[in-house]
Amino acid sequence: MNYLKKYGFFTLLLFASIVYSCDVAPDCSTTDDMEEFESAEHLEEAAIYDSIFLLPHGLSTSVQIGQEYRIDTEEAYQALFPTENCPDCRLPPINLDTHTLIGKYLNEACLSVFARKIIKIDETHYRYLIKVIKDSRCVTATCLNFSFNFIAVPKLPADAEVEIEVGHRLVECEC
Repeated sequence: MNYLKKYGFFTLLLFASIVYSCDVAPDCSTTDDMEEFESAEHLEEAAIYDSIFLLPHGLSTSVQIGQEYRIDTEEAYQALFPTENCPDCRLPPINLDTHTLIGKYLNEACLSVFARKIIKIDETHYRYLIKVIKDSRCVTATCLNFSFNFIAVPKLPADAEVEIEVGHRLVECEC
């Protein structure tokens, strides 16, 4: 019986040393080239749309990766509607009499998440921040993530300028 106690105790010590010596979480580092994003004051009246995540070939042939949009008229909005090759594609419903639609068409890795804020500097100057967060923690996927990054803001004056900035927060891990 004494032998079983010693053997059990030894087994428990061995198990505990293995558990505590293993690195369960991967060693990760984070880089962020838009740290101001979290603390930036943004327009509360803005509405963010995540409605389109599809390949450019299903849309109008004028859609290009990196293209910026400022849509103030119904004609410009209708020009974005998908071709007949994409019957399930939808654009967000928006009243362009009262709102302006701003966006930037981006292509990022599959597990990326887009965070967005628009900042009013003054009556004719705005900053639209798009932060791409790539935090896969050793999970891999092989697809692309396309997004217009649309945000609707109260109607902007015709002379208003919108500067669109894209930043990244990347978490890289030794897996």
